[in-house]
Amino acid sequence: MNGELAYEVDIVEAFGAQVERACEPRWLIFLERTQRAEAIFTATSPAEAQRYVNSSIERLPPQLYEATAMREQTIESVALLPSWRFRYGGTRN
Repeated sequence: MNGELAYEVDIVEAFGAQVERACEPRWLIFLERTQRAEAIFTATSPAEAQRYVNSSIERLPPQLYEATAMREQTIESVALLPSWRFRYGGTRN
């Protein structure tokens, strides 16, 4: 939707993976690449986790108000999980 090149891959077909239709996450980890050669784990608050997710998602068209409301509820719930930010400096390969 944002103009970036994207590929959809059926992981069952491509890799023979097992697909779970539902799951209950226990943690949330944000991965950030940096220019510095270090690796740092830091805990994040629920408010910070919610801000991070909200700033990273694509905007939905107004016609999808039900999907938008469901997504907001999901983000609020997920943001309450224990979460960390993992910053590292490394290659993008």
